[in-house]
Amino acid sequence: MNRWRGIPVRGVAVGAAALCGLVLAVGGTGQAGAVWPGADGDRGGTRADAGTGPGSRPDPGLYAYAGPGTYTDDGVEAQVVALVNEQRARAGCPALHADPDLREAAERQSGHMDRTDELTHVGAGGSRLWERAEAAGYAPRRVAENVAHGQRGAAAVVDAWMDSPDHRANILDCSYRDIGVARAGDASDPWWAQVLGAEKT
Repeated sequence: MNRWRGIPVRGVAVGAAALCGLVLAVGGTGQAGAVWPGADGDRGGTRADAGTGPGSRPDPGLYAYAGPGTYTDDGVEAQVVALVNEQRARAGCPALHADPDLREAAERQSGHMDRTDELTHVGAGGSRLWERAEAAGYAPRRVAENVAHGQRGAAAVVDAWMDSPDHRANILDCSYRDIGVARAGDASDPWWAQVLGAEKT
């Protein structure tokens, strides 16, 4: 078990490819305050421990993504969304809406991983998932992130996530309503980020 900022995070190697998943929640049923459970369900610290304080917003420029990866967009990100929604339909969960703000948060992380050659949930400038979502304009109540490296297509990366219990749990969490997916780097060696969220009402 790896740790990210003191939070247990499970990384799963899949052949030459790799995966990592993280879940962050605010409030929720029966919870007091904001908690950050690890991808395996272990409890981490509070939101204040792990990121910006309540009511504050990070400086969007601090976590700015410098630009797209070296691949040409061939619709693969939309294919990932469609495949994820197929899996959710089988589990009785509502389809996720492709959200441009979550897509921006995912793009920032996939681009950062491509530039640093590191599979991680920590972004540019030490940014955390919650901060990246807020900086992109999303107001999260719950948010989760799956990242991966090396899977060469939509089906390959979704299959890899679905074969991992922690990533599968993120995808099949029926409380999420929105999704953003981004791929960066060369298409033969891509870096993936998938962000799922539910906004505050």
